[in-house]
Amino acid sequence: MSEQEYVLQIIRIVFSVAAIIGVIYGILAYIFQAIGMYSISKRRKLGTSGFAWVPILSLFKFGQIADDAILHKGGKKTRYIVLYPVFYLIGFILMNVSALIVLVPNMTPGLISALQKGDVEMLGRVLEHIVYSPAFVVAVILGVIGYVLVIISAVFQYICFYHIYKSCSKKWIVLFVLTFVFAVVYPFFLFAIRKQDNLDWYYSAETCSGQMQTE
Repeated sequence: MSEQEYVLQIIRIVFSVAAIIGVIYGILAYIFQAIGMYSISKRRKLGTSGFAWVPILSLFKFGQIADDAILHKGGKKTRYIVLYPVFYLIGFILMNVSALIVLVPNMTPGLISALQKGDVEMLGRVLEHIVYSPAFVVAVILGVIGYVLVIISAVFQYICFYHIYKSCSKKWIVLFVLTFVFAVVYPFFLFAIRKQDNLDWYYSAETCSGQMQTE
């Protein structure tokens, strides 16, 4: 086995292990996040709590929980139930479409072979061809727009985290900072606070819309 083949074999092993870990984390994160949002939604009688278990619809449920927390705090009606998921979904779609515009026409047997063999020279020629193609300009524009929309959705997401954590736990600052630094932990935080209420904050406004049922 040549040195190049040995390096490629190591890379394949590393990516395989990373993929397995990613799948395990994804399954656990999905379950913990769904249980957390379902429980919070159920206790606060928001309706459609089952959406917490449905991909895409869970994004709307997340925004709804944040809207409810803001409404109870100051009587202000917000629309994160729409803003967060819509910006994220449109941005995600545009970014993937831009990638497909570049990859699909150029995913030839020669490119696949070059990727498998690690042929740097061949890859360089293919990339040069892609960069100078008209489709590349369109792909870049769509990709940039999509990226900006995803960034905006991330801002909305952290605003939602702020209000959800603050309505559920007196340790919301710790939860928010850790979520900001290590985003992978938030599904487990939502699970941990599913039965908690920061009542001093949640009911501090005279415009509170009603009494919340607690377990």
